[in-house]
Amino acid sequence: MTVSSPAALRPAVLRAGLTLAVVAAVSAFAARAQAQSSSQSAFQVRPLVGALIPTGDERDVIKNAVLVGGQGSFTLNSNFALVGAFGWSPSEDKTSAARPKLDLYQYDLGLQGKLDDLTSGSAVSTRPYAIVGGGGRTYDLRNVAGASAQTNPLGYGAVGLDLDQTNGRIGLRLEARDNVTAFKGLRGELQDRKARNDLQFVAGLTFGF
Repeated sequence: MTVSSPAALRPAVLRAGLTLAVVAAVSAFAARAQAQSSSQSAFQVRPLVGALIPTGDERDVIKNAVLVGGQGSFTLNSNFALVGAFGWSPSEDKTSAARPKLDLYQYDLGLQGKLDDLTSGSAVSTRPYAIVGGGGRTYDLRNVAGASAQTNPLGYGAVGLDLDQTNGRIGLRLEARDNVTAFKGLRGELQDRKARNDLQFVAGLTFGF
């Protein structure tokens, strides 16, 4: 048996069918996007540990030191985030015969760009990233009479790798950073600021919220 519909109804039926198809496709895309975004943590925190290694002229002023601190990030979208960090290094003043202890405090904010997952489909996502940012560094000599803490501007660039659970909120971050400071001396003794450079290598656990 053949059933035919009036010719006047056919365009209306076609338009309704197309509309339903478009609505279904958009709904499916929105549901998938929502599922993907819900699996990504908007906030992440990381305790960090590593090393601070002065280079160039800065090697004559301070010694290599352990670096400990923390990092927090806020995700803007799947590829960009704001990153804030704080670090402390117990170093020494190499310019003095007494070699007094020197505390370095570092605080900064940066913009992070991250590549898409290189190991899509596995239990662990692998995402390289880069950060550029700036902040400050404070040099504070311990138990040195007449010495006051000196704070200098700081700029940095960093590259690293995030290894995260694909369906979880815990991961591992490995990062290498190049810092440049406008150095005024540990006691503010330099007449003009000098560019000084050091490297920073850290690892940290990531916890997402």
